[in-house]
Amino acid sequence: MAFALIEDLQGTVEVVIFPRVWAVTQELWQPERILVVRGSVSLRGREPSILCESATNEIITAHAADEPEGAPNRPGGRSTCM
Repeated sequence: MAFALIEDLQGTVEVVIFPRVWAVTQELWQPERILVVRGSVSLRGREPSILCESATNEIITAHAADEPEGAPNRPGGRSTCM
């Protein structure tokens, strides 16, 4: 089991990583690494935390059908990161 503090543009939040998830994602939890964390929010204690169900460093990008793959994101464009 592990505890991590992650940060985004909105602030920081503690992540609780249970042994099953830790066993398969341990190498991902490094400083300055971008991770996609999925889980549920726990409101126990004074601050909310995330109970991690999965974590990955793979980022999938979806493009509009009329936009060529690999095209740079344009301001106001329809590309999104999922």
